[in-house]
Amino acid sequence: MRKKYRMLSALTISLTLAAALSGCQSGQDQITLVKPKSNQTPPSSVSTSHPSSNRGDRTLTVVDGAVQSANPEAIVDRIHRIDDAHIEKWLSDNEVQVEVVKVTKPPTKTVEAQYSYTSAVVELTQDQLRNIPKTPERSNGQLTVKEQPSPDGKLIFIQKWMDKYTASNFIQQVSTGSLIEVPGDNYMEVGDWLDNNTYVLAAGSTQGRGEIRHISADGTYTPLELNDPDTEILSQIGTSGGRIYYTDVHHQLKAFEPGNSVPTLIAKNVGDFQISPDGQRIAVATFMANDKGNTQILIYTPSGQVQGSMIGKGDMMLYLAWSPNSAKLAFALYSEEKSGMNGLYIFDSNTGSVSPLGPTYYPVYPLNWSPTGKRLGVTMQNESSSIVTQILDFK
Repeated sequence: MRKKYRMLSALTISLTLAAALSGCQSGQDQITLVKPKSNQTPPSSVSTSHPSSNRGDRTLTVVDGAVQSANPEAIVDRIHRIDDAHIEKWLSDNEVQVEVVKVTKPPTKTVEAQYSYTSAVVELTQDQLRNIPKTPERSNGQLTVKEQPSPDGKLIFIQKWMDKYTASNFIQQVSTGSLIEVPGDNYMEVGDWLDNNTYVLAAGSTQGRGEIRHISADGTYTPLELNDPDTEILSQIGTSGGRIYYTDVHHQLKAFEPGNSVPTLIAKNVGDFQISPDGQRIAVATFMANDKGNTQILIYTPSGQVQGSMIGKGDMMLYLAWSPNSAKLAFALYSEEKSGMNGLYIFDSNTGSVSPLGPTYYPVYPLNWSPTGKRLGVTMQNESSSIVTQILDFK
């Protein structure tokens, strides 16, 4: 089931985390650029900013500040800040489409809060913002779209969500723009490209696991068989080398292949996993047996061998995200003890180094890399219980 406005309950409950986000205070639809200086800490406010552009009811400012990793492997050059917004998708390395989410009616004890949703495109090189006109579907809040390009970029798998539970699916030919509708709807948005011409979709169901669909470029599909009684629903899948990876109800990472329904065990006590785009590594967040609060982040080979030593440890792993070229892994951890690993880190798969980026970065949406991996979007909760997105530009 999809959630339009995803928050981590452990973060929303903890007042200490909200207080830690002093560098992310909300303004009035403000987009801010932060120009870091060496060997300093992030600015706690934007009170020293000077306006550089005005577009509609949003302002764009440039702030003298400071954010730089202590490790030269990951140096942040500047930060773009967008209040009350999260990233919908990257249009290019210099353009990002965001959705601005605002509370139009506060929640009560019996009624959920109501929100308004508008989209805009931020051009990061020229520091420009343009609004996207509302379509009738978006005006009614009834249509969201998820797109996943194939590894070679020639096809796009598209899900058009008509509500929180039902989506129609399409295969788009990038060269022609033509859409081929895939039969059947789905309850989950879980899927991945198995190769350049085949998409695997765990459609889900309100009753049981639902179909796992092996979808071809022409829109036709065949159901895949998975012989695993410990899998009631597939909430996440990934692919590598023609294999499909998932976790079962016992938090075990497993893999199976089309034509072979019996899965292979990869790792135990898995809270989350992310396969690198080149399929050569699997980042796995594991927890100690009988202690889910002690999380370790390890790198596995597709066959299940641990590569190197642990790269991160904390009480809670928030998000993992590989850069598009598989060179870097961004991850965020939370630890109760200040001496533990807290905030956002970058693991360099070429050197094996881990660079801290900021102790107050606690994302509430998935981490989001630009197409070349030169920029990283991080969406956090601010003190007003809204959200703020910071886009980090790396040197």
